Amino acid sequence: MAVSAVMCCLMLRHRHRLSTFYPARLRRPIHAGLSVLFLLVVGCSTAPQVPPPVPVAEPPAPVDTLGNARLESEQTGNYQDAAREYERLATENQGREQANYLLQQAATLLRANKIIEAADILINLEDESLTPAQSAYQSYLLAQIQLYMDRPTEALATLNAIDADILPENLHDRYLLLHAKALGMNRQFLDMLDERVRLASLLPEKLAEENQKQLWTTLMSLSVDELQTLILQTEDQQIKGWLTLANIARRFPIGSGQTLPHLLTWQITYPQHPANEEILPTLIDRENMVSRPAHIAVLLPESGPLVQVANLIREGMMEGFFLDHAPRPILHFYPVTDETSILSTYLHAVNAGADMVVGPLDKDQVNILRQMRFLPVPLLVLNSLDHVDHWPRNMYRFGLFPEDEVQQSLSLAIRDGYRQLLLIRPDNAWGERLETYLRTLVREPVQILGSSAYDPKSSDFSHSLKTLLHITPSNQRRRSLERLLHTRLQFIPRRRQDIDAVLLLAQPEKARQLRPQLLFQYAADLPVYMTSHGLPPFAESNVLRDLNDTFVVDIPWRLSGKTEIWSYLARLPENQRRLSRFFVLGLDSYQLLPYLEYLRRHPGEFVSGYNGGLSMDKTGKIHRQLHAWMIRGGRLSSKPQVQLDP
Repeated sequence: MAVSAVMCCLMLRHRHRLSTFYPARLRRPIHAGLSVLFLLVVGCSTAPQVPPPVPVAEPPAPVDTLGNARLESEQTGNYQDAAREYERLATENQGREQANYLLQQAATLLRANKIIEAADILINLEDESLTPAQSAYQSYLLAQIQLYMDRPTEALATLNAIDADILPENLHDRYLLLHAKALGMNRQFLDMLDERVRLASLLPEKLAEENQKQLWTTLMSLSVDELQTLILQTEDQQIKGWLTLANIARRFPIGSGQTLPHLLTWQITYPQHPANEEILPTLIDRENMVSRPAHIAVLLPESGPLVQVANLIREGMMEGFFLDHAPRPILHFYPVTDETSILSTYLHAVNAGADMVVGPLDKDQVNILRQMRFLPVPLLVLNSLDHVDHWPRNMYRFGLFPEDEVQQSLSLAIRDGYRQLLLIRPDNAWGERLETYLRTLVREPVQILGSSAYDPKSSDFSHSLKTLLHITPSNQRRRSLERLLHTRLQFIPRRRQDIDAVLLLAQPEKARQLRPQLLFQYAADLPVYMTSHGLPPFAESNVLRDLNDTFVVDIPWRLSGKTEIWSYLARLPENQRRLSRFFVLGLDSYQLLPYLEYLRRHPGEFVSGYNGGLSMDKTGKIHRQLHAWMIRGGRLSSKPQVQLDP
């Protein structure tokens, strides 16, 4: 069984953690073997930047893929407890039964996103002791790890070597879906389409719907040029229909008046196509519900403490205006100064013909407009208010709300399998507000086992980190032993063992100081999850190196490919670069306006923006679905997000 270079690098990097997840009596020496494999490859590389892959499937039915009933803890989603129980069962058995439990332990660890530990078990299984069915299941699990590590070519080779007929029956369909996913990730799009089209008639209804959703999401991630090239390369009418429909959806802006005629023409050309059942009606419904404004008024300050932010939002809106391929609206900027003028400025803009208003930015001005019982035209304000539940129907809120980032940092840590967390945040109103919000999100079995509020003016956080990590009691025990034994001991302090991840809230300078100090305090094995506030927008490798092995949620603008946006932001003065995300906020504010009514009527649905997927809750607040990044080797790259489904 081949082990990929990336897997070797991954396990070498984390080999100090492997022994804690694999029973000693079952573990044969692996580090020497891995070192030999390491010499055969060029070296470790960081996963390339890729769009987030499509999630694969619902969990399998609650029956062990190798024939045994699943544990109750596994059925309820407590995968780490289930993995420990399978480990115990493996130590009590031998031969094929032991291999069964080890495979099930690896599968359960994958469900908990414990990739390294699962890989350790899989590569240590003695191939000659496995039955053909066990060997096939081992390869099936390995292929998922290869996809997680963004190695689709190797995953395809692993999957193609499997005799699918000897896989457990309840895995046949999932094997086919996994193979189709690997083709898509390997950019073999026509092969992927051919496979998914064939699968449509073979899969049960629920998996068939999932297969179609994955097909469509993959096509919508392609550029117009890629879609048009693929259209010319196929003669299959069903595949050509999929590609042509995706090309229409990608090529013409919704609400421009150009999309609907092309959709109706497509329907005439492909009357029996499966996309007619759900995807085409959704596209038509969205087209009919989108309303492009003809006259936009923007209310922003031209002086005062918010002027730098306002200028960047204004420039972002102008960028959106010039990128707009549909008939452009009138775009009129109105200066606003204080609370007394905001209401009259809004009404003046409406009387001047505005059918959509953006702004204001100031919270007090937002509060004045919120108290109006009736807003004659839709209003997209660029801030929000805490502890306010009632908002006028025509008022929408959009901003760089840190609560979105805290919630998604927590979700990312939970998705990666971590439940016992520590929080490190600044000792100020911002940090206190976000800790309060974070604690409202936490539900069992997830726990915040401790928090530390550091002084934002300090640069030495050793005392607070030692206290948080329980290093101080460890040192106290050493001193007590030395006094008792009257000798100096060779001693390495030990941090608390009841935690498995850290959530970090910090500005860039403090994040660069805190992350290395965590390493120094014996917490090198704890993954750190951070909001974008700790990430400089134009960080060089020497800056990011201080943040190595940190996971960050941030907007996906680095994947946008819009060189004109990058060139504008690169020209900003140094003191404004930290505010550059407000330029992207302005860009999305302009592009979001036609979709406000659609999002209001379809809560939970997303439209694509430079801030990520944009959705609206029932109060009219716009939420950003951010991108997951990881920092390795002083580089920021897209964190693999393949949903593992053993």
